[in-house]
This record gives sequence, C-alpha cells and structure tokens, in this order.
Amino acid sequence: MQFFLVNQSTPKQVLIQSIIAKPKNSCPKGHAYLGNGLCGHVSCDTGGIRALFSGHGPRLGGKGCTCKARWDTGGGSLRFSATPTMPLSLNKEYPVQEPEVGRNNSCQNGLTEKVIKASEPPIGMGLGKL
Repeated sequence: MQFFLVNQSTPKQVLIQSIIAKPKNSCPKGHAYLGNGLCGHVSCDTGGIRALFSGHGPRLGGKGCTCKARWDTGGGSLRFSATPTMPLSLNKEYPVQEPEVGRNNSCQNGLTEKVIKASEPPIGMGLGKL
C-alpha cells in the first residue's frame, strides 16, 4: 500500500507562497537593495563640510546613483535613511536575478558607475537624482 502526502495548504496560502517564491529584481524609485529581499530608501546628505565626512555610504558609492550639488559645489553623500524598508518587486524588463547590494535593479549588476551613466538614458536609473 502507498501513501501520498496531501497538500494541507489553503488556496490563499498557495497563492501567497507562489508570489513569495517568484524571483524579484527591482527596488522602488528612490530605493536601493539592502539584501534579504529588502530595499532601503536612499537619501542625499548635503549638509556640513564634505572633508569632515567619509563620503558615500559603503554600500551605495559607485553604484550609479547621484546626489544633487551642495553649497560648496561638491556632491552630497548618499546614505540609507532610517525609513522602513520596502520589498523587492519584479520588473519584466530586467534580468530575473537579485540586484547587487546598493543597486536599484538587476540591470545594473556588475556595471561601473561610469558605464551606467554613459548610456542615454542611464542604465536602470530608477533612483535618478535625489
């Protein structure tokens, strides 16, 4: 005699599991990938004297996002803000893989900031200028 395991999940649970299981590849505009399926809001700190600070947050620098100009004509410093995180979403225009930390989407994976900004429009620039 053979026994079969019967799926005890409700239709709603199955739907939720199928949504969660789909690979995600894009953060909302103004956000960058933090890891673990979450995106953090990116802010541009333009206060203070740049020489006194360390520049961009280590997970954001050189990833394609830019800050508006500061009072001393230098660029601001990119930081993840303390606002709540957002989940990754699926954009069918981008490769179906997880973005690298600090990137807005998987289209930017492995590219230098110079390459991202050299194209018109910039490659996958959902962040734009902050």
